[in-house]
Amino acid sequence: MKHLIITLLLVLFPQAGFSQEMLKSIAPKFKPDPILMEGKIEGNIAMTEIVKGKVSKGNCNGYSTEKPTYILPLSQSFSYLNLKVKGEGVIIMVQGPDGIFCRREEPEISGMWKEGVYQIWIGTQQKTKTKYRLSLSETNQ
Repeated sequence: MKHLIITLLLVLFPQAGFSQEMLKSIAPKFKPDPILMEGKIEGNIAMTEIVKGKVSKGNCNGYSTEKPTYILPLSQSFSYLNLKVKGEGVIIMVQGPDGIFCRREEPEISGMWKEGVYQIWIGTQQKTKTKYRLSLSETNQ
């Protein structure tokens, strides 16, 4: 039933703040591992404005786009999942079933991830344009 609800939300409300890039739904033991993505980001809105009025864990001081960089559906829960971003002055913010998490100095979020849809923002510490490399793995990278 959860899978149907997630699918319906993504189909019925594609403009509701959803993604610049929708990723394929993953489950434990996905292949290839790691999933790698590269891109460029230029922050034009304070990430604190994106989370305004919501409780977040970590330092969300940085800049990104209003819409998330990626939408990641998880069709099952993961006992361990590692999301890491590399690049000069990058910051990451993830909003999912467990809340909002931000990482600035070492942009990595790992541990148990619940089934559901995750919005991922890649941002910059300053209002600058930078390249990034995102990796997603079931191992510690």
